[in-house]
Amino acid sequence: MSKQLSEFYADWSKKPDEELEWILETCSEKSRAALKTLDEASIGPVDSVLEVGCGYGKNLRDAMDVTGASVGVGTDFSEAAIAIAKERFGDSNTTFLHTPSLSIEKAAAVIRETHSDAFDLVLLFDLLEHIPRPKRFMRTLGSMGKHFLIKLPLENSVYDNYLSLRRKTYPSSRHPDGHLREFHVDSVHAFVTSLGFTPLSSDCYAYASALLYPQHAMPKNPASRLYHEAEKRMKAVCKAILPKRLFLRLIGGGGFVCLATWSEDHILDE
Repeated sequence: MSKQLSEFYADWSKKPDEELEWILETCSEKSRAALKTLDEASIGPVDSVLEVGCGYGKNLRDAMDVTGASVGVGTDFSEAAIAIAKERFGDSNTTFLHTPSLSIEKAAAVIRETHSDAFDLVLLFDLLEHIPRPKRFMRTLGSMGKHFLIKLPLENSVYDNYLSLRRKTYPSSRHPDGHLREFHVDSVHAFVTSLGFTPLSSDCYAYASALLYPQHAMPKNPASRLYHEAEKRMKAVCKAILPKRLFLRLIGGGGFVCLATWSEDHILDE
């Protein structure tokens, strides 16, 4: 699996311009939702921020701007993503590092060469669903942060599992986005706490329709285009009339955001 995942992530970030701009828009949506949790918990000044799996660097840039941090470090296995991050969002206070493998131990060694102290805030945005052994991952990463800002996708909905005419791709090493696990609005909190996190503030949100149904993903087949548009409108109506958590459980899609501390003593046994 390690070789297969390495090859997947080496190629994943090589996107056409239109898709890249859409991804950066989705990053902005994640940042807005996640950084709101900082207003609900008093964690003191944030002067240093780390993002593991930073992709194109937009979320780290947003976190730096909101917190006023003077030190930012982003790491990613994808050389293509790091090159874009450096070009678009790098500056004298923000460093983007290419890590030589998917090993968190090797990534941690690279990070410590740049910043040896614990970071005030560590971003884990759309990352933990990709990690084969997340408890081992956190045992290495946990000492590198004082607080952790987590974002996870909520992809397990009644509609997608049982009602949609689209064939769902379930998590596995062959998932098109590299997801090894999925969550629903009632299961995600338990997953987070099982890894040793203690949530200080958390929330969930529904994705914007324009980002959930981007123009570049519009099917070419007329019948598929019609279904695509009908589904988009159905979700918009349900989102408007249903309570948020019920919408996410029944219809989807959306995200979970959480500000937390971490301790190895709080990792739950299997």
